[in-house]
Amino acid sequence: MKPVNSAANSGSSGGMHMKLSPEAYLRKHHVLTYLEDAISQMVLQDNVPRSQTDCAKFLCDYFSAVLSQNHVLFREVAFVSATAHNRVSFLKGVRNCFQHLMTSSEPLLIQELHSLLLFLCPDLPIEIVQRAFLNSGLTLIQPITFVEFLVKFELQFYLDEFLTDAVKVYRNVQATSASLDEPLSARKSTVVVVPGNNPGSGSVESSVNGQNSAGSVSVGDAPKYDVTVASTSKSTSSSDSVDATTFRDRLKALVSNSKTNQPMPTLADLDEAFASLDSRRVKFSHFFNRLSEIRSLQSQLGSATVAGSRDARRQFTVENS
Repeated sequence: MKPVNSAANSGSSGGMHMKLSPEAYLRKHHVLTYLEDAISQMVLQDNVPRSQTDCAKFLCDYFSAVLSQNHVLFREVAFVSATAHNRVSFLKGVRNCFQHLMTSSEPLLIQELHSLLLFLCPDLPIEIVQRAFLNSGLTLIQPITFVEFLVKFELQFYLDEFLTDAVKVYRNVQATSASLDEPLSARKSTVVVVPGNNPGSGSVESSVNGQNSAGSVSVGDAPKYDVTVASTSKSTSSSDSVDATTFRDRLKALVSNSKTNQPMPTLADLDEAFASLDSRRVKFSHFFNRLSEIRSLQSQLGSATVAGSRDARRQFTVENS
C-alpha cells in the first residue's frame, strides 16, 4: 500500500505536507479508536448476533454520528477527550444543550458550572474546571456567568495537556528568573497551591500567576490541593510575571518537540498570542486569555460562530487587561 498524502501535525509543521504511512495515518486520525469503540458499542447493544448487513448498517450509522458530532454526549470522559474531534464535538454539545444560558447574566459558582457539565459527561473531573478558572486568573470562589465560563473552559478542555505542560514551563522560567535576579538571602519560600488529583477539600492561597486568590473551598467531593513550595523574590514584579520572549520560546520548543497526538496550538498561534500582549513581561493568565482569542483556535473549537462567546471574550479581555 502506498503512503498516504496528508497534512503534517499543524503544531510543528506550519502547514507543510508530508507522506504518512498507513499506520501513521490511522494513528493521526484515530481511526482505530473509533473502530474499536464502534465494535464495543455494537456488542453492548446486541442481544442476538447481527447479520453482516446489520453490522455494516450499524457501522455506517456510527460513523455518520461521528461526522455529525453527535457521538460523545453522555459518554465517559476517557472517550470524550480521546481525540480532538471528540473534544470539539463535546463543546458543541455543551453550547447546544445550554443555549438558554448563553445570554444569562446570572453568575454561577464553580460547583454549579461543574454540575451542569456532569449532565453531559457524568465522570468529568472538577479539576479541569478548576484549571480553567486558575489559568485565566480567577479564584475558585469567584462566580461568573455561563458564557464567561465557557470561553475559558473551551480552551482548557481542548488544550488541557498542552496547558498543563505550559504551566510547568511557566513555573520553571519563573524559578530560574528568581534565582538569577536575587541573591539567596533575598528570597523566601511561599506556599503555592495547585489542583491535584485526589478528592477532598482544600484552600487556595495562590494561583499560577502569583495573584492573591486566597479563599477556602469546601465542596463535598471537590479535589484536594497539592501543596508545593516555590522560591520567590521579595520583589512582586519578578514573582508575578516572567520574561515574555523566554516563555514564548520555551513554549514553541514544547510544541516543536511534542510527540503526542493531542491537540496543540501551532507555532503561529503562539506568535500571534504573544504579539498581541505587547509587553516584555507576561503573566500566565494574560497568555491564556490571549490564546483564547486566536482566530484559528476559535475556528477549530467552533466558538467563533457563537456571538455570545465572542462578546464574552472581548468583555473579559477588557476587564482583565
